[in-house]
Amino acid sequence: MSVPFIPGLPGFGITPPHNAFGTVIAAVVPPFAGPRSAPLVYGAVTVAAGSKPNPVPNWYEQPYTHLTTLLYTTGTTAHAITVMRPLNWTTFAAAVAKNTTAISLTTDPGLYSTSYNYPLPGSQTAPALVADNALAAGDYVAYQLDDGTWQYDTIASGTFSGGNIVLTTGTPNRNGATIAAGRPIFWFGVPADSDPATGQPHPFFDSIASTNKIDQIGGYNGEGIVTLHPGDPMIVESNNVTATGIMDLVAGFFGRY
Repeated sequence: MSVPFIPGLPGFGITPPHNAFGTVIAAVVPPFAGPRSAPLVYGAVTVAAGSKPNPVPNWYEQPYTHLTTLLYTTGTTAHAITVMRPLNWTTFAAAVAKNTTAISLTTDPGLYSTSYNYPLPGSQTAPALVADNALAAGDYVAYQLDDGTWQYDTIASGTFSGGNIVLTTGTPNRNGATIAAGRPIFWFGVPADSDPATGQPHPFFDSIASTNKIDQIGGYNGEGIVTLHPGDPMIVESNNVTATGIMDLVAGFFGRY
Protein backbone atom coordinates (compact mmCIF):
# COMPACT_ATOMS: atom_id res chain seq x y z
CA MET A 1 0.00 0.00 0.00
CA SER A 2 1.41 3.37 -0.99
CA VAL A 3 1.67 6.20 1.51
CA PRO A 4 0.13 9.51 0.36
CA PHE A 5 2.62 12.31 -0.20
CA ILE A 6 1.66 15.20 2.07
CA PRO A 7 3.08 18.58 1.09
CA GLY A 8 4.48 20.75 3.85
CA LEU A 9 4.46 24.00 1.90
CA PRO A 10 1.80 25.98 -0.03
CA GLY A 11 0.41 24.96 -3.38
CA PHE A 12 0.03 26.99 -6.54
CA GLY A 13 -2.39 27.39 -9.43
CA ILE A 14 -1.68 29.15 -12.73
CA THR A 15 -3.97 29.95 -15.66
CA PRO A 16 -1.95 30.58 -18.85
CA PRO A 17 -3.20 32.98 -21.55
CA HIS A 18 -5.55 31.64 -24.22
CA ASN A 19 -4.15 31.59 -27.76
CA ALA A 20 -5.71 30.81 -31.12
CA PHE A 21 -4.63 27.55 -32.73
CA GLY A 22 -1.23 27.65 -34.33
CA THR A 23 0.12 29.83 -31.52
CA VAL A 24 1.95 27.95 -28.78
CA ILE A 25 0.50 28.12 -25.27
CA ALA A 26 3.15 28.42 -22.57
CA ALA A 27 3.41 29.48 -18.95
CA VAL A 28 6.22 29.71 -16.43
CA VAL A 29 5.75 28.02 -13.06
CA PRO A 30 7.76 30.21 -10.68
CA PRO A 31 9.67 28.62 -7.82
CA PHE A 32 8.56 29.03 -4.21
CA ALA A 33 8.70 32.72 -3.32
CA GLY A 34 9.76 32.03 0.25
CA PRO A 35 8.16 32.65 3.67
CA ARG A 36 8.88 36.36 3.52
CA SER A 37 6.95 39.52 2.85
CA ALA A 38 8.85 39.84 -0.44
CA PRO A 39 10.00 37.09 -2.86
CA LEU A 40 13.54 35.74 -2.71
CA VAL A 41 15.60 37.57 -5.32
CA TYR A 42 17.84 35.00 -6.94
CA GLY A 43 21.57 35.63 -6.92
CA ALA A 44 24.87 34.22 -5.69
CA VAL A 45 26.32 34.64 -2.22
CA THR A 46 29.84 34.22 -0.88
CA VAL A 47 30.27 31.83 2.06
CA ALA A 48 33.10 31.08 4.44
CA ALA A 49 36.19 29.76 2.68
CA GLY A 50 36.72 26.00 2.81
CA SER A 51 33.09 24.98 3.31
CA LYS A 52 31.58 25.28 -0.16
CA PRO A 53 32.54 26.45 -3.64
CA ASN A 54 32.20 30.19 -4.11
CA PRO A 55 30.04 31.92 -5.03
CA VAL A 56 27.05 29.77 -4.02
CA PRO A 57 23.58 30.25 -5.61
CA ASN A 58 21.25 31.47 -2.89
CA TRP A 59 18.31 29.45 -4.24
CA TYR A 60 19.74 25.96 -3.62
CA GLU A 61 17.97 25.86 -0.26
CA GLN A 62 14.61 26.50 -1.91
CA PRO A 63 12.06 23.64 -2.12
CA TYR A 64 11.27 21.57 -5.19
CA THR A 65 8.24 22.26 -7.38
CA HIS A 66 5.73 19.42 -7.84
CA LEU A 67 3.36 19.74 -10.81
CA THR A 68 0.41 17.48 -10.01
CA THR A 69 -2.63 18.69 -11.97
CA LEU A 70 -3.19 19.95 -15.49
CA LEU A 71 -6.65 20.87 -16.75
CA TYR A 72 -6.63 21.15 -20.54
CA THR A 73 -9.50 21.57 -22.99
CA THR A 74 -8.69 20.14 -26.42
CA GLY A 75 -10.39 20.90 -29.72
CA THR A 76 -10.77 18.33 -32.47
CA THR A 77 -7.02 17.68 -32.69
CA ALA A 78 -4.86 16.28 -29.90
CA HIS A 79 -2.02 18.52 -28.72
CA ALA A 80 1.44 17.72 -27.40
CA ILE A 81 1.95 19.10 -23.88
CA THR A 82 5.47 19.32 -22.49
CA VAL A 83 6.61 19.99 -18.92
CA MET A 84 10.00 21.64 -19.35
CA ARG A 85 12.61 21.66 -16.59
CA PRO A 86 15.85 23.67 -16.85
CA LEU A 87 18.68 21.89 -18.66
CA ASN A 88 21.23 24.37 -17.28
CA TRP A 89 21.56 27.93 -16.07
CA THR A 90 23.94 30.79 -16.61
CA THR A 91 24.04 34.44 -15.56
CA PHE A 92 23.48 37.85 -17.09
CA ALA A 93 26.88 39.36 -17.87
CA ALA A 94 25.48 42.89 -17.78
CA ALA A 95 22.45 44.59 -16.28
CA VAL A 96 19.28 44.61 -18.36
CA ALA A 97 17.09 47.72 -18.49
CA LYS A 98 13.30 47.61 -18.72
CA ASN A 99 11.79 47.25 -22.20
CA THR A 100 14.92 45.52 -23.52
CA THR A 101 15.42 42.44 -25.70
CA ALA A 102 19.21 42.53 -26.29
CA ILE A 103 21.08 40.78 -23.47
CA SER A 104 24.56 39.45 -22.72
CA LEU A 105 25.24 36.09 -21.02
CA THR A 106 28.39 34.92 -19.29
CA THR A 107 28.39 31.46 -20.92
CA ASP A 108 26.47 29.40 -23.47
CA PRO A 109 24.31 27.15 -21.24
CA GLY A 110 24.06 24.54 -24.00
CA LEU A 111 27.79 23.79 -23.83
CA TYR A 112 27.54 21.30 -20.99
CA SER A 113 31.14 20.13 -21.37
CA THR A 114 32.49 23.53 -20.29
CA SER A 115 29.60 25.49 -18.79
CA TYR A 116 27.42 23.14 -16.72
CA ASN A 117 26.43 24.89 -13.50
CA TYR A 118 24.37 22.33 -11.57
CA PRO A 119 26.11 20.23 -8.88
CA LEU A 120 27.60 16.94 -10.07
CA PRO A 121 28.53 13.84 -8.07
CA GLY A 122 32.08 13.28 -6.87
CA SER A 123 34.85 14.67 -9.03
CA GLN A 124 32.73 14.75 -12.20
CA THR A 125 33.20 18.08 -13.98
CA ALA A 126 30.64 17.78 -16.78
CA PRO A 127 27.61 15.57 -17.52
CA ALA A 128 28.24 12.86 -20.10
CA LEU A 129 24.71 11.64 -20.90
CA VAL A 130 23.96 14.29 -23.54
CA ALA A 131 26.20 15.96 -26.11
CA ASP A 132 26.68 19.72 -26.15
CA ASN A 133 23.62 21.51 -27.50
CA ALA A 134 24.54 25.12 -28.26
CA LEU A 135 21.98 27.81 -27.58
CA ALA A 136 19.80 28.49 -30.64
CA ALA A 137 16.82 30.51 -31.81
CA GLY A 138 13.54 29.18 -30.43
CA ASP A 139 15.05 27.95 -27.15
CA TYR A 140 13.06 28.63 -24.00
CA VAL A 141 14.47 30.55 -21.03
CA ALA A 142 13.05 31.87 -17.77
CA TYR A 143 14.34 34.69 -15.60
CA GLN A 144 13.42 36.74 -12.57
CA LEU A 145 13.02 40.49 -12.74
CA ASP A 146 14.30 42.78 -10.00
CA ASP A 147 10.78 43.13 -8.57
CA GLY A 148 10.74 39.37 -7.89
CA THR A 149 8.36 38.36 -10.69
CA TRP A 150 9.21 35.63 -13.20
CA GLN A 151 8.61 35.31 -16.90
CA TYR A 152 9.45 32.89 -19.66
CA ASP A 153 10.90 33.95 -22.99
CA THR A 154 12.39 32.49 -26.14
CA ILE A 155 15.60 33.22 -28.00
CA ALA A 156 14.89 35.29 -31.11
CA SER A 157 18.48 35.43 -32.31
CA GLY A 158 20.38 32.29 -31.42
CA THR A 159 23.91 33.19 -32.38
CA PHE A 160 25.96 33.32 -29.19
CA SER A 161 28.34 36.04 -30.34
CA GLY A 162 30.50 37.29 -27.49
CA GLY A 163 27.69 36.30 -25.16
CA ASN A 164 25.19 38.60 -26.88
CA ILE A 165 21.76 37.29 -27.86
CA VAL A 166 18.29 38.73 -28.47
CA LEU A 167 15.14 37.71 -26.61
CA THR A 168 11.73 37.53 -28.27
CA THR A 169 9.77 39.34 -25.53
CA GLY A 170 12.40 40.88 -23.28
CA THR A 171 11.77 42.84 -20.11
CA PRO A 172 8.42 44.64 -19.71
CA ASN A 173 8.18 48.40 -19.93
CA ARG A 174 7.39 49.10 -16.27
CA ASN A 175 9.13 49.93 -13.04
CA GLY A 176 10.91 46.96 -11.48
CA ALA A 177 11.23 45.12 -14.80
CA THR A 178 15.03 45.31 -14.80
CA ILE A 179 17.65 42.62 -14.17
CA ALA A 180 20.89 43.14 -12.27
CA ALA A 181 24.17 41.80 -13.61
CA GLY A 182 25.10 38.39 -12.23
CA ARG A 183 21.51 37.21 -11.80
CA PRO A 184 20.63 33.76 -13.19
CA ILE A 185 18.79 32.87 -16.39
CA PHE A 186 17.46 29.32 -16.67
CA TRP A 187 17.72 27.61 -20.05
CA PHE A 188 15.29 24.88 -21.16
CA GLY A 189 16.19 24.33 -24.82
CA VAL A 190 13.19 23.12 -26.86
CA PRO A 191 10.58 20.44 -26.03
CA ALA A 192 12.48 17.73 -27.93
CA ASP A 193 15.75 18.27 -26.02
CA SER A 194 17.07 15.84 -23.40
CA ASP A 195 18.41 16.71 -19.97
CA PRO A 196 22.17 16.23 -19.47
CA ALA A 197 21.54 15.15 -15.87
CA THR A 198 19.28 12.23 -16.82
CA GLY A 199 19.69 11.62 -20.55
CA GLN A 200 15.88 11.76 -20.82
CA PRO A 201 13.70 14.23 -22.76
CA HIS A 202 11.41 16.72 -21.09
CA PRO A 203 8.30 14.92 -19.78
CA PHE A 204 5.47 15.15 -22.31
CA PHE A 205 2.10 13.62 -23.19
CA ASP A 206 -0.70 14.07 -25.71
CA SER A 207 -4.08 15.51 -24.85
CA ILE A 208 -7.26 13.77 -26.04
CA ALA A 209 -9.18 15.35 -28.91
CA SER A 210 -12.53 17.00 -28.10
CA THR A 211 -12.05 16.47 -24.38
CA ASN A 212 -11.92 18.57 -21.24
CA LYS A 213 -9.45 16.53 -19.25
CA ILE A 214 -7.99 16.73 -15.78
CA ASP A 215 -4.63 14.99 -15.63
CA GLN A 216 -3.55 13.89 -12.19
CA ILE A 217 0.18 13.79 -12.89
CA GLY A 218 2.34 11.37 -10.97
CA GLY A 219 0.07 8.45 -10.17
CA TYR A 220 -0.94 7.23 -6.75
CA ASN A 221 1.92 8.69 -4.76
CA GLY A 222 0.84 12.21 -5.69
CA GLU A 223 4.35 13.59 -6.12
CA GLY A 224 3.75 14.65 -9.72
CA ILE A 225 6.46 15.85 -12.06
CA VAL A 226 9.17 17.30 -9.84
CA THR A 227 11.96 19.74 -10.64
CA LEU A 228 15.31 18.00 -10.78
CA HIS A 229 16.99 20.72 -8.72
CA PRO A 230 15.73 22.78 -5.77
CA GLY A 231 14.53 26.26 -6.57
CA ASP A 232 14.12 25.67 -10.30
CA PRO A 233 11.28 27.22 -12.30
CA MET A 234 9.30 25.15 -14.84
CA ILE A 235 7.69 25.93 -18.19
CA VAL A 236 4.53 24.13 -19.34
CA GLU A 237 3.98 24.26 -23.10
CA SER A 238 1.34 23.10 -25.58
CA ASN A 239 2.00 23.10 -29.31
CA ASN A 240 -1.70 24.11 -29.75
CA VAL A 241 -1.80 22.90 -33.35
CA THR A 242 -4.96 22.67 -35.48
CA ALA A 243 -8.09 23.34 -33.39
CA THR A 244 -7.64 25.67 -30.44
CA GLY A 245 -6.79 24.23 -27.05
CA ILE A 246 -7.11 25.92 -23.67
CA MET A 247 -4.76 25.28 -20.77
CA ASP A 248 -7.30 26.02 -18.06
CA LEU A 249 -5.16 25.32 -15.01
CA VAL A 250 -1.64 24.25 -14.02
CA ALA A 251 -1.44 23.34 -10.34
CA GLY A 252 0.78 21.67 -7.78
CA PHE A 253 2.71 22.29 -4.59
CA PHE A 254 6.19 22.93 -3.21
CA GLY A 255 8.03 20.28 -1.21
CA ARG A 256 11.37 19.82 0.54
CA TYR A 257 12.14 16.82 -1.68
